[in-house]
Amino acid sequence: MIVVSRSTSITQVQLFDGQNSINKTIDKNKVQVVGQTSGEWVPMGAMQMPAGKNAYVAISNKGADGVVVADAVLFVPEGTR
Repeated sequence: MIVVSRSTSITQVQLFDGQNSINKTIDKNKVQVVGQTSGEWVPMGAMQMPAGKNAYVAISNKGADGVVVADAVLFVPEGTR
C-alpha cells in the first residue's frame, strides 16, 4: 500500500508516437480526486499512435520528490469522447 503523503508532487510522462516525443509533467496538486480513490485519470492530450511504429507511453521518476505511482494508461479512440 502506498501512503499518499509520500507520493511525488510531480510525475514525468513521455508520449512517443513512433517519430516524435512529447514530454508532460503531472502536478499532483492540480489533480482533482473524485470519490474514494487517491487517484484520477489525467488527460495527456490527443496523439496518433499508429500500430507497428513502436509508439509508447513512459512514466518516469525523473525529478520525483517521493514515490511515483501509476497503475494504468487509458487509450481512448478519437471521436469517442
